[in-house]
Amino acid sequence: MISAHMLSMNKAGSMRIGVLGGTFDPVHNGHVYLAKKICQKLALDKVIFIPTYLPPHKKGVKVTPAKHRYNMLKLAISENKKFKISDMEIKRKGRSYSVETLRRLRKKYGKKAELFFITGSDSLKELDKWKNLSEILRLCKFVIVERPGFKVNRKPDGLILLHINAKDVSSSNIRSQIESKSVKSLIPTKVKAYISRYKLYMLLIVSLSWFFASGVAYSSQNESASTIARSQEMIEKEASLRENINKNDKIYLKKVVIKGATLIDREKIREVLRPFKNCWVSKDDVQLIIDSISSIYQEKRLSEKIDGVSYKINKNILNISVKEKNN
Repeated sequence: MISAHMLSMNKAGSMRIGVLGGTFDPVHNGHVYLAKKICQKLALDKVIFIPTYLPPHKKGVKVTPAKHRYNMLKLAISENKKFKISDMEIKRKGRSYSVETLRRLRKKYGKKAELFFITGSDSLKELDKWKNLSEILRLCKFVIVERPGFKVNRKPDGLILLHINAKDVSSSNIRSQIESKSVKSLIPTKVKAYISRYKLYMLLIVSLSWFFASGVAYSSQNESASTIARSQEMIEKEASLRENINKNDKIYLKKVVIKGATLIDREKIREVLRPFKNCWVSKDDVQLIIDSISSIYQEKRLSEKIDGVSYKINKNILNISVKEKNN
């Protein structure tokens, strides 16, 4: 825990800066609440939000274009004078590695500045995979914030642990249920307006709505005229959508099936596939899934036990086959 004595050790002229990176796809009230609480507990002069260009630990996961995530984040923090935003990782492009960002911040603010790098307790299990972790710990004070479902039983040496009554909000849940009233209440008002204006996260909703609406329309012979009318409207919208998307060589997937993958981390597989179920995908998207599965084998040092990953699409179902070598 942070003591009052520790917080009073702010040297004259030094600045206490929080660094909060993430995908922010989209930014939500939980992010803002967390930053406010951290700012208070650590007596920070400011918190710099840094949206990633491509998250290094989420390979294969589709993300909204960086310009939209940056703009939404800028809107969400605009009313707090201590909150700032940096596009350094977006401008750098490629995978966003924390050590490179901290090097640049250290160079910008000098040796006297105290940098507090903030991450969630869910990251602890992945720390050994971070690029140049020892250098990161030299460049900053590493702050772990306990997240719901990821309790920290023992604080790692050299790290600061904060217990904050964090809101259990998920960006992935918001993306999949963007039209839900309960989800809308979790997004800053300005961000909701931005999402609506640019129709972000809406393609999945339209596709799913057609899928379920058409099922409702034809599963019963006693449906009302209004139900049929609404279903027909959705079918017409979907037909128009299909026509436009087919021009870009995309196909609608109802399901993704993995066969032959016995050695791989199933939880990571589910994370890779989650954004691709019940949505429109291109051949590039499918290749992205395949590359991601291969990379997971490499991360688990199983690359010598895999002959390859192939796929075929049949009736809107993507079948992925992993050919593993016999031990």
